[in-house]
Amino acid sequence: MIIILKENYKPFISVIVPVYNVYPYIEKCLNTLLEQTASSEFYEVITINDGSTDQSESIIKNFEGTFSNLRVYNRKNEGVSATRNFGISVSRGKYITFIDADDWVEADYIEKLMLRLKKSKIKILSFGYCKEKNKIKSKKNSYRKNFFINEEFDSDLFYKINNICSLYNIWNKAYEKNFLVKNNIYFEKLVNGEDAVFNMLAYHKSTGNFFSKDLLYHYTIRRNGSASSNLDQKYIEDGDKVNYFIDEIFKDDKTFKLKSHQSINVLFTLLRNSKNLKSYKTNTQYASLIKKVRYADLKKVSSSVKFLLVKCPYIFALLRLKKS
Repeated sequence: MIIILKENYKPFISVIVPVYNVYPYIEKCLNTLLEQTASSEFYEVITINDGSTDQSESIIKNFEGTFSNLRVYNRKNEGVSATRNFGISVSRGKYITFIDADDWVEADYIEKLMLRLKKSKIKILSFGYCKEKNKIKSKKNSYRKNFFINEEFDSDLFYKINNICSLYNIWNKAYEKNFLVKNNIYFEKLVNGEDAVFNMLAYHKSTGNFFSKDLLYHYTIRRNGSASSNLDQKYIEDGDKVNYFIDEIFKDDKTFKLKSHQSINVLFTLLRNSKNLKSYKTNTQYASLIKKVRYADLKKVSSSVKFLLVKCPYIFALLRLKKS
């Protein structure tokens, strides 16, 4: 049954979906969002086409008119940060979630979010997710139990919780809209690290943080293979900007832990995508990152990351020197 919603209705949750050249994935993403166990009157789905040049826009149009809680915007390409910020500005829900258009969610995604969010004064809700590659479930990431932290995060607390289940991701979280707007929390224009800065600022300002063991989100692992030496440099420059934001946000004496962790994220993102692992220029760029990495943090990386290191003997040797 299709529920006809009034133009000025106020949903409980707004789901923001930035779209850019994801036509093989966007149909499944929208199907899982729009065919929820929760009634459509409780949530809205906001798709924002960020100037896609493939068939993404035409696929979205197939959903228009069928689902009354679907809102569609088409804009010129400005990047994911500007697109998400626009989504925040037009959203009508009490809470906001962000979905990547190549991912999908469980059928009770909205229902379980509402169940958690209505129980207490929550500013940020974090929940479990599953990483998938080639339709094969690869890794589940969730909390062992539900828990609530009623205090603002300093860098040390952020680091400790992040080691349990990543706090850098935005797509496995729900945020109170008024809290974001009141504290001027929006996305910085970065190629890499915009999610991390957003969440660091949010958790540093929030005193209502709930962590749910519910596994609701499915993250699709894709390797674009498109990184160039110019993009490598941009990633490194943005990594430095993120480290600057870490100091500005937390202003305490333990930010070196987070800066080490962030440098590792940048390094391994580049290792996954770069086609020039053995070039002198690439290795020189990476050497500047390695100086910021603590060896203690390296021991926690996954086996897949260690495999990448073996592929690049120069970087592997530099990291080994950190131990000595």
